[in-house]
Amino acid sequence: MAAKSPGPILWMSPPSAHLESYLYMVSSRMSPKRAAISATLHRRVGSSWSLEQLTTVVVDCANPLALADFYQKATGWELTNRDEDFASLDAGSTVPGLAFIRVEGYEAPQWPEGSKHLHLDFTVTDLDGAVEELLALGASRPAFQLGEGQWVVLIDPQGHPFCLIPATA
Repeated sequence: MAAKSPGPILWMSPPSAHLESYLYMVSSRMSPKRAAISATLHRRVGSSWSLEQLTTVVVDCANPLALADFYQKATGWELTNRDEDFASLDAGSTVPGLAFIRVEGYEAPQWPEGSKHLHLDFTVTDLDGAVEELLALGASRPAFQLGEGQWVVLIDPQGHPFCLIPATA
């Protein structure tokens, strides 16, 4: 059996330097300012635990299986869990994986206006080729594009915006 092509996407961009504050905010539903203060206090006090590595980004959606299928085809990552309410992809140990969870009444984010639930950035070796393949998989390309050609914004089949950024040599 021939090995499957990994698809057009190579790796995810590294997480933000403010990841720890963001995770505090999300996990406790506190304001961004309070989360930053809380994260700083935990670092200063030297608690017995620390956030070592982001392992998975979990995406709210209407249909986890369909969205996992789209991203599996786009990335070539292994589909490790799947049922009606949850599906996940394993990217290996070097980058976080992606998981998708069903949310009843899910409403897709609006691009460019409205709230954005999450935004993924992927690097690619061939920007034009990746865009073409992802459009064929079911992504769409909104008319509004930021970055003046430095990257391309696409929308996945369930409405989440994501960017393709050319990999540097």
